[in-house]
Amino acid sequence: MQFTYQYAIVNYRKFINRKWVIALFLHSFGTFGYFVYTSYIIVIYLANSLSLYSIAVGNNVPNPWLAFIPFVQFYVIGVITEEYYIYKFRIPKLSVLMSVIMLAQAMAGYLPGFLFFPIPILLNILVALILHKFFYLFEPRRAVLYAFLCILGNVPMTIILFLMRNKQMIMSAGAYRYPFQMR
Repeated sequence: MQFTYQYAIVNYRKFINRKWVIALFLHSFGTFGYFVYTSYIIVIYLANSLSLYSIAVGNNVPNPWLAFIPFVQFYVIGVITEEYYIYKFRIPKLSVLMSVIMLAQAMAGYLPGFLFFPIPILLNILVALILHKFFYLFEPRRAVLYAFLCILGNVPMTIILFLMRNKQMIMSAGAYRYPFQMR
């Protein structure tokens, strides 16, 4: 019995010392991990796109098919929210700006963090404020919660948009009370 145990350990050590076996194992794990991550991204993208498309069609947004183009899909949110005020500063044309902000957020991930860390933080704050207005037009009581959850990642945003896909706007964008607007 002891001889069999030692034999197993000796063969195991020879197996571990073969670098090509380890490399093959890691390569197969990397390929599998890449497949799983790619599948996750595609599912999230399709769910977001379909949800935004349904919201756009239900609220008569022009060109609802733009919800299927990456980064441009946030055009729907921009069209519905129309504009945003921060103090006396007016941010017009959110339909174009939301797409640019999302592209800038993706690009900001490649900037050195120690040097440019305020840029993604400011972009996230701006997106949260715009999303608050967007959600307020559909569900005023839960707008703060939804906007906060959307900052946490794609999964909460996908779930929230999927739940909202068949809802109509309760109020027009002009009726929104801005939290930071001075009149």
